[in-house]
Amino acid sequence: MDLDERLRNVAVVGAAGKMGRGIALLLAREALRIIARESSGREGAEGASGTPRLSLIDPARAAHHGLVEYIMRHTVAQALGDAPGDDGPRDGDREREALERLLSLSTDLDGARGAKLVFEAAPENLRLKADLLRDLRGLCPEDAIFLTNTSSIPIHVLEEESGLRGRIIGFHFYNPPAVQRLLELITTDSTPSEIDELGVRLAERLGKLVVRSADVAGFIGNGHFIREGAYALARAREIADGGLGFEGAVRAIDIVTREALLRPMGIFQLIDYVGIDVFAAIADVMSDHLEGEDLRHPLLDRMLASRRRGGQDPTGAQTGGFLRYEDGRPTGVFSLADEAYRPLAEIDPRVRERLGDLPDAPQWRTLRKDSERDEKIARHFAGLEASRAPGARLALEYLERSREIAAELVRSGVASAGADVDRVLVEGFHHLYGPLSIPGWSE
Repeated sequence: MDLDERLRNVAVVGAAGKMGRGIALLLAREALRIIARESSGREGAEGASGTPRLSLIDPARAAHHGLVEYIMRHTVAQALGDAPGDDGPRDGDREREALERLLSLSTDLDGARGAKLVFEAAPENLRLKADLLRDLRGLCPEDAIFLTNTSSIPIHVLEEESGLRGRIIGFHFYNPPAVQRLLELITTDSTPSEIDELGVRLAERLGKLVVRSADVAGFIGNGHFIREGAYALARAREIADGGLGFEGAVRAIDIVTREALLRPMGIFQLIDYVGIDVFAAIADVMSDHLEGEDLRHPLLDRMLASRRRGGQDPTGAQTGGFLRYEDGRPTGVFSLADEAYRPLAEIDPRVRERLGDLPDAPQWRTLRKDSERDEKIARHFAGLEASRAPGARLALEYLERSREIAAELVRSGVASAGADVDRVLVEGFHHLYGPLSIPGWSE
């Protein structure tokens, strides 16, 4: 069965979630391209196998309307932007009508019955995912292929737990799936070559840049991110005990990881963006499956016990975690002592004084499209190395830990080469450089 035939009958489980709806949008766009090719006269409007179907399954019935609206809005906007009609701009009715015929919504797994491709985008919980996949195995044809969006659970574990040996691959999209180019592809020793090849072709059809990861908990992306986060948490405790307090320590590390390391977000802002609960769940999975390594941290439990989870609300706005946000910008830091946010105006003067004078750094946003980016990055890090400011030392120590993590991912075989780690961090986390290829630095 070729890929086009499989794409005529696809199911997404967990479709109303943050990742699931982005995956559903990508698949809806691809299905519409198939329909458009067929309606152009090559195969007829419905083709030899009937009208394509995209089954969207999520137990949260109340979220179904918003899911459909999301797919409709973004699909129509892209269609109108990419291809106006022969007689001028279209109103999108053609796309809306096609989506109405394509989309099928359900609150239970029976909606996936008959699907040839099944995407699983459930929360990062081994038992939940394994149970869902086992149930889906009994509903779908014996030749159905399953793709899990897990960001940390070893695929061979899901394979064995669900009974899907040789029929499941890791297809780890980055958030938001409809925008991020990167996709981590993970196979097992049981994966047939034809399913591996189909995964690569499908990723390319969806416009993704494929990076292969070995089947090790956390893969490349979270293998790096969670370890960096664990290091930041440990340093925060150390700096807090040194006199800055918890809020000052969080803010200090966030400043140096964003400003001094030229990143789009500081590490604590990034943990908030992902969600403290999600970060903790991934750390749990990795700790359970990596011998001799425990990435859990009591500060995560303290934050969750205080109902600080981070992540985004239904409107897409960032919610409070380690930091408080207004219009997407940090405005305060959470105090564990009184379980309230303290404004940055109270915290920053003391933190900035403790960090000292950091070298003037170009902003990440400015550097992204700068034709002299590499030269400016090299000069910036040379300035950090020459500085005696405590903040510069903290930044360089953090960077060295980042490089150690990246090198270990290569040494242990999780990544086949340093370029793959760099590619994941540049494409998936939007860093300006990879930790193993910093302009002006030798390996």
